[in-house]
Amino acid sequence: MAKYNAKPINATEYAVFAGSSYFTHTVTTNENDAKIQAAMKTAHWHQAQMDKMEKVLEKLGAFDDGANFGDLMS
Repeated sequence: MAKYNAKPINATEYAVFAGSSYFTHTVTTNENDAKIQAAMKTAHWHQAQMDKMEKVLEKLGAFDDGANFGDLMS
């Protein structure tokens, strides 16, 4: 499930949506471009969530044995 989605805003334009609102700077006449923008925005959001979890795990001592976040994710 994607955090952001590309949807039509009228008969000829598409944009990246978060729920029922869209980002005006993402408006395009190309549906595929909107889908790419939505996927990239979703990836950035997920990366930010991973960064937050890495900090939580660091505080909990998950890496005290020399492991790192990448080790835990593989």
